[in-house]
Amino acid sequence: MAPIKLYGMALSANVVRVAAVLNEKGLDFEIVDVDLRTGAHKHPDFIALNPFGQIPALQDGDEVLYESRAINRHIATKYKSQGPDLVPTPSAKLETWLEVESHHFYPAVSPLVFQLLIKPMLGGAPDAAVVDKHAADLAKVLDVYEAHLAKGNKYLAGDAYTLADANHLSYMFMLTKTSKAELVASRPHVKAWWDDISARPAWLKTVASVSVPVSVSYAPTPLRRSVIDLEPEPYAGSRRRSAKEAMAEATPETSRKLYGYALSSNSVRIAALLNEKGLDYDLVAVDLDNKTPEFLAISPFGQIPAFQDGDDLLFESRAISRHIATKYKHLGPDLLPTPSAKLETWLEVESHHFYPAVADLVYEIRVRPRLPGGASPDPAVVDGLARKVADVLDVYEGHLAAGNRYLAGDVFTLADVNHMAQLLAVSKTPRAAELVAARPHVQAWWEDISARPAWKKTVAALSLSPP
Repeated sequence: MAPIKLYGMALSANVVRVAAVLNEKGLDFEIVDVDLRTGAHKHPDFIALNPFGQIPALQDGDEVLYESRAINRHIATKYKSQGPDLVPTPSAKLETWLEVESHHFYPAVSPLVFQLLIKPMLGGAPDAAVVDKHAADLAKVLDVYEAHLAKGNKYLAGDAYTLADANHLSYMFMLTKTSKAELVASRPHVKAWWDDISARPAWLKTVASVSVPVSVSYAPTPLRRSVIDLEPEPYAGSRRRSAKEAMAEATPETSRKLYGYALSSNSVRIAALLNEKGLDYDLVAVDLDNKTPEFLAISPFGQIPAFQDGDDLLFESRAISRHIATKYKHLGPDLLPTPSAKLETWLEVESHHFYPAVADLVYEIRVRPRLPGGASPDPAVVDGLARKVADVLDVYEGHLAAGNRYLAGDVFTLADVNHMAQLLAVSKTPRAAELVAARPHVQAWWEDISARPAWKKTVAALSLSPP
């Protein structure tokens, strides 16, 4: 068997994230140096491995993956029988906390580590205002962790160490080497959790072998508003009630409840998947200006959507999507064929490349001008954001042109579903729609997936304008 090759720099937090899981599984691997300082990540040989030109990438036999979280899930799934089972399924709590790391913890901690560890290495001085902002953001995030762990959860997903914990290791380690280490030390349950996971032999081996804590990886992903349209329209779908009413009236017949609203693309993402699986649900209206304790008990970050599925309570739309696709695997199309390295990669590409670029462009053109005091879109800003979207879609075009009907290959999967709500927003935004239309394979893919009966049902039920 060919050795596993991990491409990157041993000083990158995202590379260290993968090394930690490889060590947890007891797998031999070789780190192939990709020096960002010399531009090696933009060399054609590396671009062939990762078209976004970022580290890490992983070669595991004939399989090539990029995106560190996709790589880790691939390792945890393919080598499930070796070492601890890091992805016990189904696990609603696990999926939720994997997404919390990706979309709450990482965006707050990454710029903080950059300012306090990396920038001084490069000859710069930390920006006090930036440090204060992200320290405050991270404090709020860790308050949620503290409350969660204080409820009797030894680890993030419950009693067992899982991938949700492993994915935190590299940045938690770096955070504890900064002047903001008190953010961990001042929260007893967070500190106890960190003391536990950082004492694992696999992590100690990782620290010894890759010379952390220094990182050259910095790509913060800000949280974004997720809006399909700001024009309220009559809701024509399932019963719509307040969160408080829904919690009080739960019955076995209405045990699936989607908390959100029809104009949120993240809520639409879940509705589309529920329809693809042929599942009934109630859409429970959430007033984001007056969040009830009942809603915050389900979604501690106060964001939509949240989902109640019998006794399972989840937040984070991508965690909800994977939960539905896993729990109801036998209904409708199998949206999570496993193992699938390509599927895991494109789920992460949507989350960390497509969504951030598209959401910013749609927001600038459609949303910001409609806000109180909103100004007309700044042409220079729009041009810059459009270039970012174009760069991302160029990768999609190349991938689809290589004989892939769908993102993960020949079959429609969760990777495609997770794009649909934002692609609808794109189709209603002139400048963004042109970027799709100019790429024939991307356009053909969108026409294919948007013609699915479940998507048409979603658009009709939520009173969204069709593409």
